[in-house]
Amino acid sequence: MYNLHTHSFYCGHGSGTIKEYADRAEEAGFDVLGFSEHIPFCDGFLSKSRMAFDDFALYESDVMEEKSNRAFPVLLGYEVDYFDSRRAYYEEVKNRVDYLIAGTHYIFRSDGSVKGAFAPLDKEDMKYYAKQTIKALSSGLFSFFAHPDAYLSATPFDMEAKAIAIDILDAAEDCGVPLEINGNGIAAGRGYPSEDFWRLAAERGMPAVISSDAHKVSNLDKSLLAAEAFAEKMGIDILYPDKCNPLSFRKVPSKRS
Repeated sequence: MYNLHTHSFYCGHGSGTIKEYADRAEEAGFDVLGFSEHIPFCDGFLSKSRMAFDDFALYESDVMEEKSNRAFPVLLGYEVDYFDSRRAYYEEVKNRVDYLIAGTHYIFRSDGSVKGAFAPLDKEDMKYYAKQTIKALSSGLFSFFAHPDAYLSATPFDMEAKAIAIDILDAAEDCGVPLEINGNGIAAGRGYPSEDFWRLAAERGMPAVISSDAHKVSNLDKSLLAAEAFAEKMGIDILYPDKCNPLSFRKVPSKRS
């Protein structure tokens, strides 16, 4: 059992300390636990419901303390909304932590307006979502892409939505970046993971990372098991961390494969 997508009280919209998550992971027999708070910015960019920039050092120190105290690997990471203009900053952070993951949470339109990716999206919104997601996938910075189907939270899977799914799946395959089946979407009753999206992935034989995306300690393993069950239901092979290198994944065939 593993989880590389974990949020604590530091994220601004979660609860639980780093130690409490590590304790729960130890009790549940985790092989690997990775923390991935949303990356903060010194200029306050995307600061709503995100970790404060002033907490940067505290968060990293707390994770490093658990890293040194646990018998299983504890990894330090961040979740990132990717923008070309901030690439140098992402690279700087990546050089001092274990890993970065990407996720598109906001859509930045050409007129300068911003919309949450989990809201109902029109055709143009979905195109912006795909553009930002594909840029992240092709950046070479990320270990995997979180909730790639988040744009389907409140948006019907029509022909336009299917075309966006195909574009994202094509990019993930071309760039060799795993996509994530997200257990928090199940726990929170959101519209993802999307069976329509992942059915297309299954038809291609694409494996997936599973994550709890936990925002409270009790969901660390609970949401992970839900993601695992979803993968099995869809016939998706699950990627598990290699014992010698937790950020190198090995495929475990689905029972339905």
